[in-house]
Amino acid sequence: MGGAPSSKKADFLDREMTLYDMRVASRLHDNWRAPRRLPDGTFEPRIKVVNGRKFDIANMSFRELPAKLQYENLVSTKIVCSAVVEQMENNTRCSKEFVEETAETLHVQYQSRHVDDAKTDWKDLSAEEQDKARQFVFLAIDVYHDMHHRTPARARTVSEEIAEHSKKSVEHAASKRRVTTAW
Repeated sequence: MGGAPSSKKADFLDREMTLYDMRVASRLHDNWRAPRRLPDGTFEPRIKVVNGRKFDIANMSFRELPAKLQYENLVSTKIVCSAVVEQMENNTRCSKEFVEETAETLHVQYQSRHVDDAKTDWKDLSAEEQDKARQFVFLAIDVYHDMHHRTPARARTVSEEIAEHSKKSVEHAASKRRVTTAW
């Protein structure tokens, strides 16, 4: 059964950083800041303090982020990208089950790195928060296909799956408890 990365401890960190990982991390950051875009082309500020210095991360590209913030994003990116690469190398379709398992693995790994944060089981996250993790997986799948000359038919399939997951997320949002987690 194709699914999330193998359970070997930190298996995903053994893989070298690739152009694929960097593209996914960069697109993830761009997607995160897109809703913050202001009419003048800048972004609504989001200040983060790193080593005593303030950084407006919304108005920085991924490459401009402080190394500590890049690292955190890249760890999450490697989890997802490793799962996608493994799926593709096994010539296995990235099914809804794969997306769900990988999104849940992302959440579990995030929580293991943030021991001071409140622990929330995947099933207890809001539909909106679960959907954010799924969108991250879809983004990695999309970038993989873009880098490997995806066919137009596959492009429609990925878009349709994203739309379907988003629609279900909105429909179920009211029935879920609201818990916020940042990847």
